[in-house]
Amino acid sequence: GPVLAICPNRLPCRSSFVAFTIARRGQKRDSKKRQKARQQPEKRSRCILVVRCSSDQQTEVSIEKQVEMGKEFVKRWNMILVDVEECAGFSASLGLHYDDLYKLRDRKLRQNDFDCLLLMTYDRLCRGGTNEGNRIADDFEQAGIKIVTIREGLYEGDMAWLMRGMALHQANKYVLDLSFHVSAGWGRALAAKRITHSAVSPYGIDKLFLDSSGSPLYVVRDLGRGERVKLDLKGNVVEAYPKRSPGPIRQPTERIVYIKGEPERVAVVRQMFRRLHIDGWKLIAFARNLMIKGLLENIEDCGKRLRSGKS
Repeated sequence: GPVLAICPNRLPCRSSFVAFTIARRGQKRDSKKRQKARQQPEKRSRCILVVRCSSDQQTEVSIEKQVEMGKEFVKRWNMILVDVEECAGFSASLGLHYDDLYKLRDRKLRQNDFDCLLLMTYDRLCRGGTNEGNRIADDFEQAGIKIVTIREGLYEGDMAWLMRGMALHQANKYVLDLSFHVSAGWGRALAAKRITHSAVSPYGIDKLFLDSSGSPLYVVRDLGRGERVKLDLKGNVVEAYPKRSPGPIRQPTERIVYIKGEPERVAVVRQMFRRLHIDGWKLIAFARNLMIKGLLENIEDCGKRLRSGKS
């Protein structure tokens, strides 16, 4: 087959076999370069396991699974686990975890107590594309830190930049495809009124579950800090859900609509809009007012959550 492809108009000759042999040697040489680019970490190398998830709701499942798989990888390749860095609730698409990553680089320059960072895949490191990911990898390599992933391994050699770029491109492409399909699905569900416009209930708002005919079933109230309660139609508590519990799950035939929540919270929301947009109060002044009333625990904590995008 390959020989006839080289000389399609005549029978195989000596020059055909020579050309075929040269081509095969080139393929083998390229294959060896690719294998050299993807290597496994050195034994007894010191590593910090970096685990990340995009939201606080994923922490219990995603983070624990990544830690478990990371420790198995360390044991299999006879590495030394120095520390575990958790980046819970930080999206790689927005690069919210970069500050924590570069703190590890500063730690390397200051203490020199590890040799590499261990991640699940390159999408745990960066989803901003090839240029952004390679820049981060180069910054760490200049500090003497190697990037090792459980799926891709360690990229070294002449083809390392290309192989790493392909992995970073794949991570970025996944984000683009996922955002397109998710946004399209959410758009159709919103238009059909099968879901609400927000997955997290706003303050002072409750979720009313309806059956296929539109009849009300029950109410779910968000108490804050991840805690929720299930209420009957008369407002009595039927069941309480602790922090990080999924709570009641909407069935395919059910719908969720937003309704006014607890009267005291509704009054706070109305007062907030009046103070901010009619009376001209500053946000910090209104926050202090809520703190005095016991409706806000800590202004600094609120500010941190707003700056990190978690609120």
